[in-house]
Amino acid sequence: MVGAADWMPSNTSHLDLIHVHQDQVISLPPHAIRLAESDFCKNAAFAIGKQVFSIQGHLEFTPAYTNALINIREDRIGKYRAATARTSLKNPHDGRTVGGWILDFFAAHDGAS
Repeated sequence: MVGAADWMPSNTSHLDLIHVHQDQVISLPPHAIRLAESDFCKNAAFAIGKQVFSIQGHLEFTPAYTNALINIREDRIGKYRAATARTSLKNPHDGRTVGGWILDFFAAHDGAS
């Protein structure tokens, strides 16, 4: 975590989410605040005031679902990358936590600001 928003806990220093993507936000839009980054994705999460929250990770993905995607895509991504991805699925992820942030974001949403 590299930034903060008032609808996120201030003590969050690290975030683990499942990522299954090749596309990503290369440059932030005007007035955006970067909230999270990774070695692979500089703009892993950002916000624009209380109107926009964007996150690259898939909080809604479960390890089982992600493993099924890996199985489907293994020929495209290669055996080594597939094995690395499967190993990473053994680690817990913060999808439920980020889901709570999204609820808080919408609860605090003010369409006029």
